[in-house]
Amino acid sequence: MTLLARAILALLLAAAAPARAGQIDVKPILVELGPRGRTALLEVRNSGSTPLRVQVRTAAWAQDAAGVMAVQPTAELLAFPPLLEIAPGTSRNVRVGTELAPGQAERSFRVFLEELPPPADVSAAEVRVLTRISIPVFVAPAAPMVRAVVAPPAAAGGRLTALLRNEGNARFRPTAVRLVVRGAAGGPLLEQDLESWYVLAGGERRYEVALGEAVCAAARAAAVTATVTATLDTGEVKASAPIPPGACGP
Repeated sequence: MTLLARAILALLLAAAAPARAGQIDVKPILVELGPRGRTALLEVRNSGSTPLRVQVRTAAWAQDAAGVMAVQPTAELLAFPPLLEIAPGTSRNVRVGTELAPGQAERSFRVFLEELPPPADVSAAEVRVLTRISIPVFVAPAAPMVRAVVAPPAAAGGRLTALLRNEGNARFRPTAVRLVVRGAAGGPLLEQDLESWYVLAGGERRYEVALGEAVCAAARAAAVTATVTATLDTGEVKASAPIPPGACGP
């Protein structure tokens, strides 16, 4: 068989092979640490039919205004053991802990559980999809406070910008963020659900929406409403603002 024929055969075998994903189940899916408990256990279960090796690592977690997660390796959150070997149908525990004392603001971290590649004797024709799970971990501040604020939306260049701020010292995660743009008669021209995700302590989330030529020309006002459900506070925050003439211009 020629080299080209072997290469073609290998591609055909790979295309016909099943795609497999590791069967990792983790609970709980969120960890809170504080004065009442500086350690917690994660139960990691292999619900598949083959042995798993899982690497455990920790990272400090921040987010920018676009909602993009930024993580950095950290020694402030510990996880043990750093490597798990889990037989099919069994579980292993990972202890997560910190020596941080409660500060002025909540600290946010992530625990990553990453499936490692199987031994080299697994069939080369099999496509293996490795699992990577991220668990949020929060270290509570001394005096937690949640304060969600929506800044008045602003329109320029045919786009609408809205800002959801966290002026408290503990995170919140909106259950809904909704934009409504109204015309001169008060009727809705555009209604859109925006992404709901964590806004960390002292952080903010910026939304940008293209209005479209027809909507922008007829728009006269915009309102953004965020429905916030948090351990410390629950309710709606809302802000509205007029859309000035010329907002559709460059």
